[in-house]
Amino acid sequence: INAFCDFLKEINIKKLQCSEKGSCIAVIEKDALREKDSDKLLLATYRIASSAVVSETLNELFSSIHQTISQLIDARNFYIALYDPKKNMIEFPYFIDEYDEQPGPEPLGKNLTSYVLRTGKPLLVDPQKFEELVSKGEVVIEGAPSIDWLGVPLLSNGVAIGAIVVQSYSQQKRYGQKEVDRLNFVSGQIAFAIEKKRTLEALKESEERLRALAESTSAGIMIIQNENVKYINQSAIAMLGYDENEIYNKKFWEFLRDDYKDWVRNRYEARTKGATDIPSSYEIVAVTKAGKEVWLQLTVSIITYEGGKATLVTAFDVSSRKEAEFFLKESEERFRTLAETTSAAIFMFKGQWIIYSNAAAEKLTGYTKKELMALQFWDLIHPDDYVEINQDFSRQMKKGGSFSFSNLRILTKRGEEKWISLKGGVSQMEGETVVIATGFDITQIVQAQENLKYLAHHDYLTGLENRWAFHENLLKSMEESEERGKNIAVLFLDIDRFKELNDTEGHIIGDKILRAAGSRLFSVIEEGTSVARIGSDEFTIILKNTSPQEA
Repeated sequence: INAFCDFLKEINIKKLQCSEKGSCIAVIEKDALREKDSDKLLLATYRIASSAVVSETLNELFSSIHQTISQLIDARNFYIALYDPKKNMIEFPYFIDEYDEQPGPEPLGKNLTSYVLRTGKPLLVDPQKFEELVSKGEVVIEGAPSIDWLGVPLLSNGVAIGAIVVQSYSQQKRYGQKEVDRLNFVSGQIAFAIEKKRTLEALKESEERLRALAESTSAGIMIIQNENVKYINQSAIAMLGYDENEIYNKKFWEFLRDDYKDWVRNRYEARTKGATDIPSSYEIVAVTKAGKEVWLQLTVSIITYEGGKATLVTAFDVSSRKEAEFFLKESEERFRTLAETTSAAIFMFKGQWIIYSNAAAEKLTGYTKKELMALQFWDLIHPDDYVEINQDFSRQMKKGGSFSFSNLRILTKRGEEKWISLKGGVSQMEGETVVIATGFDITQIVQAQENLKYLAHHDYLTGLENRWAFHENLLKSMEESEERGKNIAVLFLDIDRFKELNDTEGHIIGDKILRAAGSRLFSVIEEGTSVARIGSDEFTIILKNTSPQEA
């Protein structure tokens, strides 16, 4: 700012030419050298802002900042210091000097860098000024003695987060007020760029945690956007047998058997257009790169990905179950051998009672075969779901003598909740009519999908909805408001002096305050009201069907 003030002082009104009607034209002249200098400063701030976006890492950003500063002043000896108030430590992530080596982290002390951080003001020190500060006890001697030392604080919301420093060891390279003004002018943009890059890296870490979750499950996970595969985990890659790059160069439906391609594409298009009556779970046949057919059970949902709508698909290879179903129908004699070797849980019941179960069913439920034969199948169903599942089962059996549940919740012998997919129908076994059902444990799929959906739409610290969820709810509320002719109100709230408190008391206290604030906001809102955390200490509340006075 000071640099621009100096420039404005060089603009002089030479004369006023006025017409008879009273209008006047000011004739001015300005210093071309000053104008060129201001252009350099503006270009420097633009380059620093751009670097925050294009730099892959903080180190790349620091190097780019150094190059930009070098175009404004002599910066052959240059370093960036960053201050952590919680630890009261200074780090020197970027340090270029002719004589001194890069120092390690150190506590805030009485060197020149610490002096700038404490005062929050620019400091130009020559040997005489340095002796004066030493004699007053403000600083102590550290490092190689320089002719001129110039440090400027990096301020974010008025608080010093670090400093940029240049120094000269030669009488031929001296610093003055011009260098102070130039460095001070770009310091604000540098502080903003560093804070922005830190935020982006934090977001990247959050995305990496999501990826780690996706890569650790045995379920295949795929994110599809505009028919293109945007993400696929290793389990899904193994199912399809293609190289990862080959998958990203294909449309998702190209991996399906021909008789499933149009059917699945039609479902995909309808779901992306907002259809809600399409089943979220179904089975398809995929074809691997080697030409092998693989039965996959898919669970599909709409999520927000990279700012746009996308389809999250979780897949489980159920080929072994499908093979079991096929052989069950083909041969009663081969049934028991296959049933005891397949990974699919198999139940056979007559009336309501279980009369046969295989080893996989024992593993799934935790009951022994003898214990299972003393139970009705409905004894395994979660009590909260019993009535609905029983009615749905009866309805399906009346239609065609078969049934299918893509997501069925059961309780094991130990009381654990598990999710299974269950299919079956009427069959003949030893001359008697029985119902045979095959089940597959999909607990990991359900948990992985719920975790991914939750993390994509909620703030990890407070548990409130995040920025993406807020935008979705706002758009939905605006559409509903327009259709019903009702008003909505959006409240924006923040916590006074939170930045100062967070920096002085530490992030642990700051996090507790944010969680407490989120909890209080959530406790006072009415049902159907959306509350979200969209930034550091920034919260929003969407009030539906309200007037300005009520808001």
